[in-house]
Amino acid sequence: MSKCYDIPKFEGKVLYDNFEVHYVGEFREDVSGNTYCEQIEENEPNVAINTFWTVYGHVPNDDNKTVPKGGIEAISDFHNKDLAYELCDFLNALLDKANIGKNVR
Repeated sequence: MSKCYDIPKFEGKVLYDNFEVHYVGEFREDVSGNTYCEQIEENEPNVAINTFWTVYGHVPNDDNKTVPKGGIEAISDFHNKDLAYELCDFLNALLDKANIGKNVR
């Protein structure tokens, strides 16, 4: 298997056990003018200055504390929904091929 397709590991543990896609909005703070991002519902009206789909890697919880705490980490942003899901499906297929993952979407 090519090095570029190796599943990332931290101290011998898998860093991600699943990948998922969320719709995200970028918003501007009124006072400072800084921007921040948060997950939003795709079909709900919003005041976002920009919207996109983000592919996230799910970080498994590990009782032995050898893996960073659970949760999700952003992998990549897409303005095209289909491309985001294509990457997500590809990454989950790699996990399946390596018998890793939750098999949850």
